[in-house]
Amino acid sequence: MAKPPIEGDGALRVAGATAEVAYVLQPPASNGRGGKGSVCGEADHMRAAFREGRVMLRLDDGRQLPILVTAHTEGGATAYFEY
Repeated sequence: MAKPPIEGDGALRVAGATAEVAYVLQPPASNGRGGKGSVCGEADHMRAAFREGRVMLRLDDGRQLPILVTAHTEGGATAYFEY
């Protein structure tokens, strides 16, 4: 059975700039394969995160999660990632 997604408000650090975001984490599968998720924030920051690739997501509990941004639609406020 799949674990429920984890949602919260955090911050995304990209190339020295940090912006507030909302995130959704899909926990890793039971076989240990990595998790996936999405972040929603200001469109320019999402574009920069996609271009940067590897960035840092701060969760609402203060933990830092390194993520790899894998998709973003130009002008969109949502980016998708793996961790």
